[in-house]
Amino acid sequence: VHINRGLLALGNVISALGDEKKRKEGAHVPYRDSKLTRLLQ
Repeated sequence: VHINRGLLALGNVISALGDEKKRKEGAHVPYRDSKLTRLLQ
């Protein structure tokens, strides 16, 4: 169950980083949503 949440959080981070329009608007990138994505900081 925790692996799925971590992968979902990773997908959300990748999606946020890939969306150029949202990045220009200063949208939040959810790095701290899981232990897996915290490694990216």
